[in-house]
Amino acid sequence: MQPPYQKALRAEPPILDHEAPHADPPVDKTTIVMKNFITMQTLTVRDLRYDFAKVEKWLADGEEIEITKHGKPIAHLTTPHPKPTPKFDADAHRKWMKETWGDRVFSAEEVREMREAELGDVS
Repeated sequence: MQPPYQKALRAEPPILDHEAPHADPPVDKTTIVMKNFITMQTLTVRDLRYDFAKVEKWLADGEEIEITKHGKPIAHLTTPHPKPTPKFDADAHRKWMKETWGDRVFSAEEVREMREAELGDVS
């Protein structure tokens, strides 16, 4: 009689899931990377409490984090989105200058006098 491990060595290899006719096609590495990129990190309330350094690192890396309690999602954490900086509109600025000052051009002496009046003596 043969030992059981020798029978296992001579047995036919099992059919892998991707070889079965009913299975989905095999997943390539790009799909795995994209799945990891798209899915958000998940933490429990306890993880949030006791391992905040990990949470902070994930947020610094731009990750979205789902907080769960008893297996149910209760919150999502994301980094604050920066406020968009308004672009300078030169045409609107020229229009404002025209409405405010008209065609007036100030001399250097007039500008100096206005500054002194606003700020005091700045010599």
